Amino acid sequence: MAQRRNLESPALIEKKRRSRRRKIRIFVALAVVVLGGLVALTRLPAIHIYTVNVQGGESVQTTDVQMYIESRLAGYYAWVIPKNNSIIFSFTRRDKVTNGTLATFSRLETVDIALPNMKTMTVSIKERKPANLFCVPTPNEMIPERCYFVDDRGYIFDKAPYFSGSAYFKFYNPSITGDIVTGRVLDPVHFTDAETIIMSLKGTLLTPTSFVVTSDNEAKIILKKTSNTQTDAPYIYIRADVPASGTVDNIKAALASPEFADKLKTHQSSLLYLDVRYPDQVYFKWNDGTPKPTTTEPVVAATTKVL
Repeated sequence: MAQRRNLESPALIEKKRRSRRRKIRIFVALAVVVLGGLVALTRLPAIHIYTVNVQGGESVQTTDVQMYIESRLAGYYAWVIPKNNSIIFSFTRRDKVTNGTLATFSRLETVDIALPNMKTMTVSIKERKPANLFCVPTPNEMIPERCYFVDDRGYIFDKAPYFSGSAYFKFYNPSITGDIVTGRVLDPVHFTDAETIIMSLKGTLLTPTSFVVTSDNEAKIILKKTSNTQTDAPYIYIRADVPASGTVDNIKAALASPEFADKLKTHQSSLLYLDVRYPDQVYFKWNDGTPKPTTTEPVVAATTKVL
């Protein structure tokens, strides 16, 4: 084989080189034709998105969402391929535009983009509903605190106007600082636990008005004042690392204890706090006494059962 190569004439070698170069030129020409054809197809007006219809907005202006999405469809890839090509959008850009819209408009909970035809885009939006408030106290009591709307999943999504009274339940978390735009008032697990405990107080004499994080593992549920003579609102002291079911059972046990429940009925405005942080013990304090554990059988039995 080696001898045969050595015997090839220079003319034969040159002929093979020309043949190889010719094949390369043909391949490059075909590639250019194919790519050019594909680019030409992407520029066909028949497959371009020209109309964006947005529906479902209430507080968020549908025209604002429309203008944002249209801006994402403007321009070209590599200066030649239109970004409003419906086929390319369907396969490569739908998720990016959806996530970008959600990030730009924090009030939106869901964005559903559909292409009923090659030239039209339909965008269905669903807004978050305010369920609570997250508030940041101000150093000066004369200045209203800054509050933000929170949805039913604990997501902060927009600034709220000033509300007097108790139009919404409020959350306070000193670990959240700075210029708040979006985020979670608590991590999902702790928020669900907090909601469970708060809902368990419905229909009792203990009416919750706010939830205050005091440390990494502890919080206070502030209760409604029942008298103008009360300097500070009473509260329930809880631990975040205790299952919500255990905390709820502790509260129920306290409400079932004659020592606590009977006095709550007649001296509700005297309650300072109810402490359910500890296993096997439920503490309470009135403004005329010192902290002490309940020792009645219902409290001990119920607490021991669940912890």
